[in-house]
Amino acid sequence: MASERTQVCGIGMVGSFGTTPADLFARRAAGSPRLTPTRVRRAGGTFELPVHAADLSRLLEFIPKRSIRRIDRLSGLSLLAAHLALQDAGLPLVGERTGLVLATGYGASHSTGEFLDSIIDGADLGASPTAFAGSVHCSAASQVSIGLGIRGPTLTVTQFELSCGEALRVACRWLASGRVDTVLAGAADEYSDTVGSCWQRLTAGLFPATAEAAPAPGEGAAFLVLQRAPADGPAAAGIGSVATGARWAPAATWQPGIVVLGDDGLPCQQSQYEQAVPAGLTTACLTPFYGVFPASQMLDVAAVLAAWRAGDTKSLPGLGRPAAAAPGDGPNPTSAACLKFDLDGRYSLIEPTFC
Repeated sequence: MASERTQVCGIGMVGSFGTTPADLFARRAAGSPRLTPTRVRRAGGTFELPVHAADLSRLLEFIPKRSIRRIDRLSGLSLLAAHLALQDAGLPLVGERTGLVLATGYGASHSTGEFLDSIIDGADLGASPTAFAGSVHCSAASQVSIGLGIRGPTLTVTQFELSCGEALRVACRWLASGRVDTVLAGAADEYSDTVGSCWQRLTAGLFPATAEAAPAPGEGAAFLVLQRAPADGPAAAGIGSVATGARWAPAATWQPGIVVLGDDGLPCQQSQYEQAVPAGLTTACLTPFYGVFPASQMLDVAAVLAAWRAGDTKSLPGLGRPAAAAPGDGPNPTSAACLKFDLDGRYSLIEPTFC
């Protein structure tokens, strides 16, 4: 459990919805997720699959076009979200006193597949060095640290659906120990044909072919600029606590203002979320508006923090309870929770706070 108080100075996010929290909330209010039709090849032919694909055109605002050609998609998602977070924070980075933690569930799946294909097609001598460089899990974090001049500690965390919680746990401990003054903490996952093929195998027969609300794979990234919160500072959004584990059950006193569920929409997961959230709590699920991928929990956290900061009580109503509510009046108005389960019942619980 990480309980050190931090404050969030900047938020950046990108997904099929767009590149700002306002884009996400507008999509949700309209009930119109943005899906891109794709065709995925696999043994026996091809199949059509709707996907939550992100638009990376805003990278041109931060990186020269000639440099973008050499960046794989996972690195592009990470760089765009990181730049947006820093732009939002408006803070200069001190390279040696800034840390970077990047969570990813799948890693660079497209580059990995491309590298393996090059070995299959041309044996060892035909292996693509470019694809290999992009396939390494730490490649995206390296691209971000080089692009932003971060020379402090850098770490890539990969633990599937638990990746975001573990990454924020590390970020909070770095700040609490004084190892750095600022941490750029984020998560990213890309869509690829490999992901699409695995998704089709996982969900075959679970949803009618004509179901409009069926879950779909996606991609995206979210980054937070974190610093230590001063003891006498004004109210600010921050990371209150992080917990991950094999089985989770709420304590009797656990009553956040809102619980954002990282529900992937799979029938085998429904009972996990139903049993985990006590009756009467306000819940929301944003997954239908950026798709299914392990790193999506960081987008949940970014959305909660952005809504509180903007005073947006309509998009996430559980954040809008009066701050003067007395103990015992119901859910805690100055806290929220983002909860995500994997297929085996393991959980990641991240609780932003506002104080």
